[in-house]
Amino acid sequence: MSRIGLSLLAALLMIPVAAHAGAQKVARLDLDFSLANKSRLAVTLGAKAAVPAGYYELCRTGNSVCRLSAGTLDRTADGAVRLDRDLYDQLVSVNAKVDRSIRPVADSVSLHVADRWSVSPKAGDCEDFALTKKATLLGYGWPSSALLIALAVTRDGQQHAVLVVRTSNGDFVLDNLVASVRPWRANMYRWKTIQSPSDMWGWYQFGIGRSRIPMDIAESNLRSLGESLSQVAALIAPKSLVRLSLGTPSVSLAEVADWLVAWTDRDKA
Repeated sequence: MSRIGLSLLAALLMIPVAAHAGAQKVARLDLDFSLANKSRLAVTLGAKAAVPAGYYELCRTGNSVCRLSAGTLDRTADGAVRLDRDLYDQLVSVNAKVDRSIRPVADSVSLHVADRWSVSPKAGDCEDFALTKKATLLGYGWPSSALLIALAVTRDGQQHAVLVVRTSNGDFVLDNLVASVRPWRANMYRWKTIQSPSDMWGWYQFGIGRSRIPMDIAESNLRSLGESLSQVAALIAPKSLVRLSLGTPSVSLAEVADWLVAWTDRDKA
């Protein structure tokens, strides 16, 4: 295959996953839902970590925000919520409402203690914002498995807490330092620890993250890739061969394209 052909093939294989073709056209909020539909990045859990002292003191009293709850929303197999436009709007609304309802003040000033985790205080710091957002969403039927408090260090070295919301479209961050609901990114902060989605007392270090792509969207994009490859093959390399991996026979680019389209159509025959 020519150097140009290889470059075009590499570019095609790097095409990012797009949102469902049939997604509704929506108005912009803090973050357009169409952008939320393309996030796909999800937090993964690393090694076991210590339970934060503030969380322990709050939860040992039996506060409901700490308890596991199945909720009423449709979930994926790993406990993330299947996101739609209405639920995304709810995240944006809750994020803004809670940020307006709590006056940002350090515990050392408002309570004269080093750190105390609270739900719905009149004044509080970052973990109080995150807990209040979690409690509010739990009240709307969100499962506890999708609402995880996470601890991090900001770019200027400050200890910080946010709410990570796990969805079928990737994970999102509700953060009192930022007005918008943002897709989670590994480089957003220096991430430290996060709640377990399935254990009230479990906390973990952050893993490296992964992409969460529903199978129907993945297959749709494979078909699109196959169709694009067919066009490229017809234009630049109808008879050129490509080796898919070591030890496999060489096949034509057109054959790869045909296989991708046929595979995504396998259940329609």
